[in-house]
Amino acid sequence: MRMEAAILDNTLRVINSLETNGIIRRYAIGGAIALVFYTEPETTYDLDIFCLLPKRV
Repeated sequence: MRMEAAILDNTLRVINSLETNGIIRRYAIGGAIALVFYTEPETTYDLDIFCLLPKRV
């Protein structure tokens, strides 16, 4: 596994853990990383996360 993939793997593991533990509700990946799914591969370390936070009562 390349180093970049390992870093992204660890990052996604943490984000999924945040969702599982109720710290965030749902999330989406945006920015340059999201483009990798639709365009030619490009090296980038930019990972934008958009998330819903739980409502506090």
